[in-house]
Amino acid sequence: MTEDVARRSIDWLHDHGCRVLALMGGEPLLRPQFAHKVVDYAARKGFWIYIGTNGRLLRPEVTDRLADAGAAVFNFALDAWDEKPGLPKALVPAQKNLEYLIGKQYAYGYMVFFNMNICRNNLDDIRRLTEYAREHRLATDYHLNETPMIEQDGHFRHLHENPTYILPEDWRSVDELVDWLVEKNRAGYQMVNSIPRLQEMKAFMRMSSGLDLRRVGWYGDGVGAGEDGDSLLERMPGIVRGEDGSLNFTDWNCRGGQNNVIIRTDGTVGPCFPMYSATYDWGNIESSKFDSGQLQTMKKTCQKHCFSTLNHNLGYCYNDGRVIKWLWKQMRSGFRGGGVRSFED
Repeated sequence: MTEDVARRSIDWLHDHGCRVLALMGGEPLLRPQFAHKVVDYAARKGFWIYIGTNGRLLRPEVTDRLADAGAAVFNFALDAWDEKPGLPKALVPAQKNLEYLIGKQYAYGYMVFFNMNICRNNLDDIRRLTEYAREHRLATDYHLNETPMIEQDGHFRHLHENPTYILPEDWRSVDELVDWLVEKNRAGYQMVNSIPRLQEMKAFMRMSSGLDLRRVGWYGDGVGAGEDGDSLLERMPGIVRGEDGSLNFTDWNCRGGQNNVIIRTDGTVGPCFPMYSATYDWGNIESSKFDSGQLQTMKKTCQKHCFSTLNHNLGYCYNDGRVIKWLWKQMRSGFRGGGVRSFED
């Protein structure tokens, strides 16, 4: 992206009422001077600015420049304690930069949190990173490394060569990790994910596999095969049975293309990050072409298979009753809640 496209993108967002800007990648700090100019320009226009990074290039002098320019949040993408096959985003290689960032957050007023992707080969790492975040008063956010549609996706040939994809034989271990995270959430650990959203991971992991639970069983080992797996899935939070008998995630009010957009490096736009590579023409920052009818039709399908924490939280907040309830809760505490907490009904 050029500086001109970046400035025009920020102006376009500003003119449409947006005041939140996320610098995403790839790794946005491959061009630290460009990132600084973007943050500075956006902050002067009143934006709340979020930077996603693996931290390796976030040297102390880069932290100081971005923080001084007005960065509000640093999102550390970490999937392992130290590097391992398929997981280069690790804490150890970036630890010195992270410690400097943590030490300066109260001087500058920004926030720091860990964004972690649960894979088959990092379950112990997730626990260790979560405890590290707790010890340093940092928030955490969790995602699942989504498995390709194993049976339906005929062109996919590398599932078993990739050590990160969650397979049926991993379901039991991932369930145990999810239960552990729920326990920590209830104990007061700062997490972006709500308890119901964490619990939904169990259902999403199984549904995204494309496997028939009546055949493979709840833990993917054939034990308890029959109707039990389907019945268990139907009782999971956020799951509904359609008129055709199929099980899907309930409508969660995705705001992609309405209150959330992505801007590609050439200035073209899309409704959300998963649609970055889509060929559909939604226009550009000069002339966007978001159509509510097209988006609504598209979301009937993609919303059932998307587990975006960011977009789910955004959709959750577009409910007047929840906003009023949240404000009342903050008023009762004198707006002294502090920290990062998930959204709960």
